Amino acid sequence: MGNLLWSPLDPAHINDPYLMYKRLRHESPVYRSQTGEYIITRYADVKSILKNTDYRTGNRLEWLSRGITYFKNRDEDFTDIYKAINSFILFLNAPDHGPIRNMVVKAWSDREVHEMITTTADEILKDLNGTFDLVNDYARELPAIVIARIMGIPMNDYRYLQKLGVSMISSLNLYHSWKDFVELNEASALFVKYFAELLDAKQKNPDRGLVSRLLAANEKEKLLRQEQLISVLIFLFVAGEETTGASIGTSLRNIIQHDIKYNGNVDELFRFDPVVQILGRITKTDSIVNGVNIPANSALTLVVGSANRDESQFPNPDIIDVNRSAGQHLSFGYGTHFCLGEWLGKLQTQIAIERFFIAFKDITIPDQNIEWNTNLSVRVMKSLIVNAKK
Repeated sequence: MGNLLWSPLDPAHINDPYLMYKRLRHESPVYRSQTGEYIITRYADVKSILKNTDYRTGNRLEWLSRGITYFKNRDEDFTDIYKAINSFILFLNAPDHGPIRNMVVKAWSDREVHEMITTTADEILKDLNGTFDLVNDYARELPAIVIARIMGIPMNDYRYLQKLGVSMISSLNLYHSWKDFVELNEASALFVKYFAELLDAKQKNPDRGLVSRLLAANEKEKLLRQEQLISVLIFLFVAGEETTGASIGTSLRNIIQHDIKYNGNVDELFRFDPVVQILGRITKTDSIVNGVNIPANSALTLVVGSANRDESQFPNPDIIDVNRSAGQHLSFGYGTHFCLGEWLGKLQTQIAIERFFIAFKDITIPDQNIEWNTNLSVRVMKSLIVNAKK
């Protein structure tokens, strides 16, 4: 695979994907990969496709569905995966996407969230000092607790769901092995069971949490079957916890490692090293992208991580410049599928960084081998040992 422009599973790429992205942008910005999809790496092309309704989302759902069918023909039942992800909002197209998204937005109140995040961050930080794992002891803990509190999930349960979320996030990955399907199916079945029981409990004893509000809204609007509502809840928990935890960990590492005098410009951190590296689209009709003819029903891999480092949009893109106006980054998507939790992800990352540097004055990262997950779509650091003193 050494001669291929697109070799995403190469260990060097897993550790640092941006060198391969740069080569693709310069040599073949619309690249037909060895597995058939088109790899799109320039900012203007990625943004144009994201805002254009001639391209539909859902290729992850379709590929997973094909995989489920493939394995079913070989007497492997992975249908729990579909039960869990059937209504993941980022997989849906019109006319299903808009009404579900609107129902969630209406039910999702941001009242008291700022105080909740700050209080939770301080609660976690007060017990940390000296040598600890920044990723698992802080960055992942904070959003898991916050999304559980927002949704009205019992505090005794968030760590259980967090473990399932590690497997569940692979539903967004570009490629899947048989082992991935096994793990994803097991996590899916447990997630569906958990939220079915939670919905039953909230039906009997509603509270002010998001689960109860969505349940009430759905009873009024009759929009979703129970299976769909459960899928929406799984998506909200996993997206709210996994991606935000990764963004907090990566952002803090980059600030410390690059010795950044951070001024609150969280958008520059999201631009420089986004958690969501890849989004998928499918062409509805024959298309032309950057002079390349692409047939209808072709899969497109939109490389957000590359678009955010495109020199034509962001001068000196491989440098963190906290004075840069980086609000045009594509880390939360663009167009009708712009991330509905963008405000929460940015707010949590911002507060998490601020509270961390208020709590600790002397912070260093000792030499270590930093491992990243192999999910090409969602870039997650597995661990980061730091020395931090109060």
